[in-house]
Amino acid sequence: MWTRRIVSVTFPASMLVAAMNPCFCGYSGNERHPCTCTPAQIQRYRRKVSVSLKETKEILETAMDKLGLSARAYSRILKVSRTIADLESSPDIQAHHISEAVQYRMMDRGVF
Repeated sequence: MWTRRIVSVTFPASMLVAAMNPCFCGYSGNERHPCTCTPAQIQRYRRKVSVSLKETKEILETAMDKLGLSARAYSRILKVSRTIADLESSPDIQAHHISEAVQYRMMDRGVF
């Protein structure tokens, strides 16, 4: 169910509805409230989290299947992987970034 001020809408379970702020502060493009983000912050915030290499995709898909992780966990693993890649100054998410992020996720779930 999605509720926003006056309107409530119920979606079928097979549909995924997601939202994302246009920038870190959430006000980019808002006419009533000015955005406080710098152009660099907006660019960094909007950077697409993508998995480009076949090996990397396979590792993530295997982890999702074998560990029974949700779509939300998938998204979080990608975000953590992107952060790990950024810390290594890597322009792309690589297999070892995904593996490390999955390990962190398992630690968070208390599996290790």
